[in-house]
Amino acid sequence: MQIYLIDDYCFKIKGRSTTVVIGRVRKNTFDAQADIIIDRDQVRDYKKNSDSFLINAPGEYEISGVSVFSRKNFSIVEIDEVRFCYLRISEVDLSEKEIEEVEGIDILLICLNQSDKEGNKALKIVNQIQPCLVLLADQKEVEQFVKKLNLEAVKREKKLTINKSDLPDEEMEVVILEGKNGSSQNSSS
Repeated sequence: MQIYLIDDYCFKIKGRSTTVVIGRVRKNTFDAQADIIIDRDQVRDYKKNSDSFLINAPGEYEISGVSVFSRKNFSIVEIDEVRFCYLRISEVDLSEKEIEEVEGIDILLICLNQSDKEGNKALKIVNQIQPCLVLLADQKEVEQFVKKLNLEAVKREKKLTINKSDLPDEEMEVVILEGKNGSSQNSSS
């Protein structure tokens, strides 16, 4: 599968037979072709000309062989045997129940935001979840956050191509996904 950063707050996961867009979908990025769109802030008006299945409410869904478990602060997507978690770094910490719900995540998708400029909340959550791989949106706050992770190597990619068998099995890895021009598309959010 291939994973792209569409903009600061939105990722595209292209699986073998299904494409999922997850995050905050903006009007200017809404044309990203997808079978499933997961955006808790999305309203139907944006997609009136789209055949995409929109998930904008908590619940459990099964669409085109993709499982989705959506809650207030996160969404878990299982596609091609890989479990992703898109995390909304919010004003509140994840509860113990929410931490249990995201256990066993292969890939954690994180977009830093204004409420976590220092990356402290995101760091705490990464340490609680301990995914195999962390994918970060390339934003102005990302370098400071990566330093706090205290890892030897962090890769930068325009797109990540990965399968279940490619996931790191010993130490967590971090990849910063860059926008179309090698940097974030909108770093003023």
